[in-house]
Order: sequence, then C-alpha cells, then structure tokens
Amino acid sequence: FGTNIMKTLMFVFNAIVWILGLVLFVIGIVVLAEGKNWNDIIDGKTVPVSAMLIVVGLVIAVVGFLGCFGAMKQNGTMLLIYAIILGFIIIIQLIAGILAF
Repeated sequence: FGTNIMKTLMFVFNAIVWILGLVLFVIGIVVLAEGKNWNDIIDGKTVPVSAMLIVVGLVIAVVGFLGCFGAMKQNGTMLLIYAIILGFIIIIQLIAGILAF
C-alpha cells in the first residue's frame, strides 16, 4: 500500500517538474526568437539568457522525465540515473552557494 502511494506521488511531482521544464524550454525559444522585444528588459543580453533558459529547461525536463517514467515503470536504471543527476545538481548548488559567499 505504501509503495503505491510513494510511486504515485513521485510520478505526479515529477510530471509537474517535467511539464515546467518544457515550459521553461519553450520560453527560452520564444526569448531567442523574439529577441528584439526582450532587449529592453534584459539590457541586450538576449542570446545568453535564451540559451540558459533552453539548457536549464531541457535539463529539468530530462530529470523530470526520468523520475516520472522511472517511477511509473519501476525501471531501476532510470531511477538510478535520476538519483545521480539530482545528486550532481545538489552538489553544484552547494558549491555555487559556498562560492557566492
């Protein structure tokens, strides 16, 4: 009973993460395509911002996909890759936080 709830929760939350990653990716493409309109907002840094949004959106979408479908199909390999990527992201965030101060 408990594993079914955990599997469902992991699927739902990672599906939300996956969708939000795709939304971020699409926003990055729109910023890249509509660069003239965004120049006033971000001081002419359209390409780096759009590239960052595209890359971060894709990474988030891939992580969400691995977690979502790894939980749904109970695929150990997908879940292992998901855990490794999340661990790597957490380490990068810790390093960035330490270097920021």
